[in-house]
Amino acid sequence: MTVSEYLDYLQNSFQSDSCYYIHEYTLFDLDFDGNDELICRLGQGEDIYFGTVVFHAIENTIYSYDFTWRQFGVLKTDGTVPYSLSGFDHGFRILTFDKEGYNPKSSTYTESIWGGLEIIGANYYINNKKITEEKFKKAYEKHNKLDDVKFERFYLDKHTFKYLDFISLKTKGLDREGNEIDFSTYIQEVLPIKSISDKYISYGFYDMNQDGIVEMSVVGSGVYAYFTIKDDVVTAWSEIQSMYTYPLENGNLMLKRHGGAPEHINYEYYELDFDGNIIKTTSFNEWHPTAQDGGKEEYYFNDNSVTKDEYSKLTKQYLDYKKAPIEWFDFDELIFQ
Repeated sequence: MTVSEYLDYLQNSFQSDSCYYIHEYTLFDLDFDGNDELICRLGQGEDIYFGTVVFHAIENTIYSYDFTWRQFGVLKTDGTVPYSLSGFDHGFRILTFDKEGYNPKSSTYTESIWGGLEIIGANYYINNKKITEEKFKKAYEKHNKLDDVKFERFYLDKHTFKYLDFISLKTKGLDREGNEIDFSTYIQEVLPIKSISDKYISYGFYDMNQDGIVEMSVVGSGVYAYFTIKDDVVTAWSEIQSMYTYPLENGNLMLKRHGGAPEHINYEYYELDFDGNIIKTTSFNEWHPTAQDGGKEEYYFNDNSVTKDEYSKLTKQYLDYKKAPIEWFDFDELIFQ
């Protein structure tokens, strides 16, 4: 199966309404056979700690090996992987892979000793040879001091595959009126850029309308173009022609612009509907002239003058909204071409 089908398989297996996705990955030779494995951290919905899948090649075929989050902890640069089961059962190990599954090449671990239904102690081992608790603790302390393997962030789910095909010009999309478009031409018309290789162009993914399908945001010089998936086709969702606007965690947009003469800050909060249309705009601004200017502070909410206290109360909910947690990628970081 493809990676996209694999993510669908997980969703069907767990009968979940939220899609499964890869949120970071690394290439690392886990079994020290001279070939890197592709190691992907998996998330489900808002939970980024679902598990890990390792892809390993044998005779030109790629096999996958699934781990829960507790079975595959923070990978260290010596190839050791910590794991934790129940009770005292935990440790770290180096893994090997074959067509049937994975096995530890070496391991340092502890096993619970049960007395009836209760744990009464533990035994400690290195490569199946019994050791003292003190020796185990020293080995674990040494393991924890090792550097972690760096993972690269990259959001990938069953929807983002369609976006990646679209921006790499493998497939066509639709504009908001339903006309066929290609990404290169469309994005140059919407954003102030010369080409899609422009170093200032970035893209990221976030579910703006909370329908379970991530939208793709493309930003150039602060101007945003949004795309969604409709009937399995990438479709233009919204364009925001303002270099000072950024998406919020709640799926709406905020404009924040600093100005001078005298110093001031302008805000505009845009509420979007399900289809990305702006249905309401709330504006407010504050003016802070210096003592040399001889002016006084002024505050406005929807073009009405208000006191500082009124301004604080009226704007608090808008200023408390957090930016959307989007991981932005430059186009030269696109690896699926």
